Amino acid sequence: MRVFLLEVEVYKEVIELRGLREDGSYIEIQVKDYRPWFYVKHEALSAEAITKLEADLGNGIRIANVKKQQFFGYTPESESLLRVEYNLNSAPAKIVEDIVSNKISTHIIEDGLNSWRRFFIDANLAGGAWFHVSDVHWRTPNQGICPFAALTGLAPDIMDENDKEAQLIPSMRIAYFRVLTKSGRSDSWRPNSACADRIRLVACESRLNSTIQNSVVFAVDGSRTEAAVIKAFELWVQRVDPDVIIFFDNRALGLLATRAEAVLGKPLRLDRRTHYHSSAGVRVRSITTYSKDWIRSRSDRRMASANNLETHRVVSGTRGRLCLDALRFLLMRQQPKLTRYDLPEAATAILGNDHSLARLPILLPQARAHLTISQATLLVRAECQLLGTLCERLRIVPELVELARVTGLDLETVHWQAASIRTEQLLLRYSKAFGYAVPLHKAPDHFNLPWEHDTTPFLHHPAPFSELQPHQQALIKSGFMGHTTETNGSAGLYDDPIAVLDFASLYPSIFIAHNICYSTLLLDRKEVKENYHACPGGKHFFVDSGTRLGLLPRLLSGLLTKRTAAKRALRDAVARGDSAAADCLDARQLALKMCANATYGYTGSEVSSLHGKPLAEACLRWGNYYCRSAARIIHEEDSISRQVIYAQTDSMFVLLSGMNYENAVIEGRRLAEHVTKSMKIYPLRLEFERVLQPFVLVQVNRYAGVELQGSSRRLHVKGIGVDRGAPSFIRRVLRNCLVNALLQRDLSKAKSRAELAIKSLLAGHVDIDELTLGAFLWRQDHDDIKRMSLGKNLTKSDTDALKTPHVALATRLLTSEPLRTFRLGEFVPFIIAFRPNATAATQANNAEDPHIVLGRSLPVNLNLYLQNKLRPELERLFSALHIQTPTTQYRAISCPGFLATPGAAQLLGTVTEEETPRHGIRSHFGLAPASQASQAVINLSKEHYIELIAAKRQAEKHWTALLADRRHRAAYVFGADPSAHKIVADHAAPLANLIRILTDLDHKLAAFALLDDHVTPVNFKRTASPLSPSSSRRPRSLPKPRTLFPLWTCRVCTYDHYSPSEADFLSCAICGAVRKD
Repeated sequence: MRVFLLEVEVYKEVIELRGLREDGSYIEIQVKDYRPWFYVKHEALSAEAITKLEADLGNGIRIANVKKQQFFGYTPESESLLRVEYNLNSAPAKIVEDIVSNKISTHIIEDGLNSWRRFFIDANLAGGAWFHVSDVHWRTPNQGICPFAALTGLAPDIMDENDKEAQLIPSMRIAYFRVLTKSGRSDSWRPNSACADRIRLVACESRLNSTIQNSVVFAVDGSRTEAAVIKAFELWVQRVDPDVIIFFDNRALGLLATRAEAVLGKPLRLDRRTHYHSSAGVRVRSITTYSKDWIRSRSDRRMASANNLETHRVVSGTRGRLCLDALRFLLMRQQPKLTRYDLPEAATAILGNDHSLARLPILLPQARAHLTISQATLLVRAECQLLGTLCERLRIVPELVELARVTGLDLETVHWQAASIRTEQLLLRYSKAFGYAVPLHKAPDHFNLPWEHDTTPFLHHPAPFSELQPHQQALIKSGFMGHTTETNGSAGLYDDPIAVLDFASLYPSIFIAHNICYSTLLLDRKEVKENYHACPGGKHFFVDSGTRLGLLPRLLSGLLTKRTAAKRALRDAVARGDSAAADCLDARQLALKMCANATYGYTGSEVSSLHGKPLAEACLRWGNYYCRSAARIIHEEDSISRQVIYAQTDSMFVLLSGMNYENAVIEGRRLAEHVTKSMKIYPLRLEFERVLQPFVLVQVNRYAGVELQGSSRRLHVKGIGVDRGAPSFIRRVLRNCLVNALLQRDLSKAKSRAELAIKSLLAGHVDIDELTLGAFLWRQDHDDIKRMSLGKNLTKSDTDALKTPHVALATRLLTSEPLRTFRLGEFVPFIIAFRPNATAATQANNAEDPHIVLGRSLPVNLNLYLQNKLRPELERLFSALHIQTPTTQYRAISCPGFLATPGAAQLLGTVTEEETPRHGIRSHFGLAPASQASQAVINLSKEHYIELIAAKRQAEKHWTALLADRRHRAAYVFGADPSAHKIVADHAAPLANLIRILTDLDHKLAAFALLDDHVTPVNFKRTASPLSPSSSRRPRSLPKPRTLFPLWTCRVCTYDHYSPSEADFLSCAICGAVRKD
């Protein structure tokens, strides 16, 4: 019988394997008679000595003599070890203590390993892989017990060239859940703390083979209490019996468990009921990759490329079911890189804006809290469906399964733990096959030597030599860093084509080529006179593969070979239309790639259990050497028409002067092949990637160029305007300038685009959501924020942290919103505004939540955005493009024009003080009136009038499109009821800005009605101004009132009543129909 492995648990004297039969039914197999083991460094013992030692240690321990290769450092002879086996229910730590106390040995090897990990190695098992079992004694139809000898693991073997079969994944029932709380928040729960929030609604959906099988919503209403909802949710899980449970952020499940204990008086249990031992109920705990103390000892630059958001792991209460968190999967996958890491952002990034589910209404917590039961049911059901679609698009289950199969770990460990344990398990798994014993404790001192000062990845620096740091200048003079000294730097705009060449799997290839491994490192060079590899610089030496083939090169060679085979099989599966096989193979090649690329980081990481600096340093130095060699080979062939202008780590950018695009592609391929043949180092290979023309190089990791793809041209941008904390307005401006300069090849248009952007910014025409800044709470968690908000026991680091805008804002938000919680690594968005009660003019004191800025009409510091944010980015880009940065000739208005009425803001769900609005409302536009200066007609010519009309039509067109999209989103969930649109917060900022712009245009156009005939544009029919009641002309009709929400809508003629004077009408002002709210 074949079984697909879902879960493993060590329980007393058995190891319990939980999985699925080939028909998809659930099964549990308990394996008995398995004995874990570890090694003790000791000379070989006689049979009598072994018998005596076993008796002295007791507890059923068995000891055997073994010979193993030393792992740390090369030695030609094997070393003698004792293999110590013990019972599964014994305490290995106590056994080790007895061995040390009896002075048998102090060198313990491969101890401290979880029993199930050792079991997986011995049985050739892996999570998500199949195994064969026989001789089963069945206790129930779905639960049996068998001896260890009757178990045969079928996990894929990366070392077996004949293992080409792609193991498919059985059909699994997957359940998705969304929870709506009474407060509307999704972030109010914390582990081990009381939560004042309550469950209001739970949406559940189960799928089988991407088909929705069951969808239901349990809501608290007049006939159902919170306790009844939680009980119904628990019973639904038992009835549907899913194999996989997926939430987006497991804090929702933590809240369900907490509320179950509070209202039901017992723990929440979602496990399968076939267990003969009891469950402790659902328990959820916090988990982070890096602690805040570890981060505090590092720089922000280290964390800029890492995602360390605090997530929450289910540790009990779901036995028999694989419990996953889509948020955790996105963090560990790191593609795509998100900012807020919430469901709407993830849906937009993965599914795209055009997907119907990705365009659900986006509601703030206050608005969600005031939804009716019917509206909340429709919304959360749709969000649950969105979560299911998102997970299927991400292929969460196939990717986790293939990663577990490659590494030999279980699915839960792969999902929740960092990448280092994957490499460690691979080493342990194959050390047994190749005769190594792997110490899992501190490495010898030789493996912890400090790095040489000139050890660095290769970089051809584009900046002028005079602008570089002294250590960079020293590296250039010594040859370890490249630089175009003839032109004093290579940054700038290139009209000639640039060939981009890339070393394929550079670091894994170096490990293989030079046999870099723990076991091949020469601790004493005198031991080997020849047949060794000398690292550039002559500090580290490794024996060649003929003397001893290292374990790491074996692993990497197998990983790369298997990936090549998987990619070939993937193409075949796509060609024959086998989507199931294609998904498995694509996930498999990705898992193989991830494991191969993680090797260098594992050897160099300080937190790795097998920390080996000599290996990582040697790899870096060889990588630097080969990149320098490739640049030298290219330069020696033709130093005039072929020149390396930029290179970093494994990529090279070669200027091909005087060539057209087609010839540059041919020459780029030839150069890559020529360099590969000249080096003659297998498997090192330089590959051609693409040609970019034109190309702009700004600085390190910041460049852009145009690639020709068939008849179309594609703009590639790297590092320009990609800071996740930068306003989207700046990213948009920079990209538009690049489009003008590179795609359209019009530098003057790029400058004009920048000038127009500056004018638009200072005129207040930029939506507030495009001005949102933000930063991550790398060094502070919720407890720190709470302590700082109370002002108690502040340390110097707390005082320094409060000087940063995002931390200062977080403390104020926690004071005003007690239910809110902050997580380590959370992104805090903010706007730099002019807060009325700010104690100082610093950014920290004036940072405000974007929704509060919108709701309270706070003026925004537009000059700061220009001088501190936009201008430096434009100066860097335009300096490379050889364009003069536009000078500021516009005065910033005091307020870009946002919502001015608390009532309208409350409809958006924003936080609003109960106070008189800052700007008086004298018209029925629902916004602050246009300033007096804006009412003056600047140019009374016909051309200016036509410009105003065109601007108004364009704004109205945009207005109509935004309203249509809002109605579409609302109707998708709430139906066609216009009253439901009031709580939809999508496009609030751009609509508010459009109202201000249209109001301003209305006032300017109205001024023409007061002009004399001789200045009135031709063919313009004047109307009387409403300010001149004595005029004999027909009174001018007011512009159509515009607000974000109608006060009420007629159900007969659908006329929207916006005016405050119409708020109390009992019948429609147009058709007279009786009002029905």
